[in-house]
Amino acid sequence: MFGAVRTHNRRRGHARSVWLLAIVLVVAAVVGAGCLRLSDGSNGTPKTSQTQTTTSADNDGAGRTPPTDDSAGLPTNSEAAAPADDLTVVFLDVGQANAAYLECGGQAALIDGGNRGDSSLVYSFLRRRGVDYLRYVINTHPDEDHVGGLAGALQYAAQTDARVDACLCSTTEYGTKAWANFVSAADAAGVALTVPARGATFQLGDATIQVVGHMTTGTTEDDNGLVLLVTHGDNTFLFTGDISTAAEAPLVNDAALADIDVLSVAHHGSNTSTGYVFLRHTNPRYAVISCGRNNQYGHPTEAVLSRLRDQGATLYRCDLQGDVSFVSDGAELTATCDHAATGDLYAPGR
Repeated sequence: MFGAVRTHNRRRGHARSVWLLAIVLVVAAVVGAGCLRLSDGSNGTPKTSQTQTTTSADNDGAGRTPPTDDSAGLPTNSEAAAPADDLTVVFLDVGQANAAYLECGGQAALIDGGNRGDSSLVYSFLRRRGVDYLRYVINTHPDEDHVGGLAGALQYAAQTDARVDACLCSTTEYGTKAWANFVSAADAAGVALTVPARGATFQLGDATIQVVGHMTTGTTEDDNGLVLLVTHGDNTFLFTGDISTAAEAPLVNDAALADIDVLSVAHHGSNTSTGYVFLRHTNPRYAVISCGRNNQYGHPTEAVLSRLRDQGATLYRCDLQGDVSFVSDGAELTATCDHAATGDLYAPGR
């Protein structure tokens, strides 16, 4: 893998600062009352780890403010037990399409699978990893470039006796050949299609997958698609499918989507998505665009690339860097890609 980058989660710094302040205040009060002497010449402040953490205030310059803690003394995320297993997220290079593989605690999931022609790619990827428990096969919406290759995942499960728990979809009916292949493969694997409600949550090892968006009144299948938030300890990944700015609008009221870590950029970088208001709210540290090299749509567009540059996210592109992978231990993220960029990451498609 190329270009490994280790980072530290910005939200842990805020919780640590709150505890440090509380400790200092207690020590100051006790010293003031003449009940404690510090014989080692220190000021009573606990030593911090040599591992540097970044807070929302010193990480971006983009106006982030630490979240308000209304938990009335309940443990924050950073005080909770760290996840026992790492979460791996791989954004697969499937050209002008979308596919992501997730694995945590011996359980795997796919969020979309590329085009019909990507079925063999998905099949081979799962085989190389030796997947024997594909807990969720998820289709954000039924367009071919998202559902087509999922048939390959289900065929892999059927032929290797890999366990599949559920197929989660935005709909159960769609009139295309790619959709029919997906339904047939699900039937062969003995898995029914399930349409989850907005707010539904699903466990993948120590990670949680939550449906944070699913419009039922949108005018397109894109806007009616599933929007998924994956949480692993302090790290968050947001999968937006092909939603437009119209479907982004309700999401900016969701506090859980403020200051996410990794954004799967909607609709391959189309200028109909990833608006400024949405970006200001989600404020991602990393943005991943899945699109085809020299695709006919001009994705990613100059407008979206400009917004991402202004927002300050570190950009990855599957068309220029191959598979893009993240590993989360619940506190830190490690990002890698298959190879060095073969072009300017901020140059629009043509």
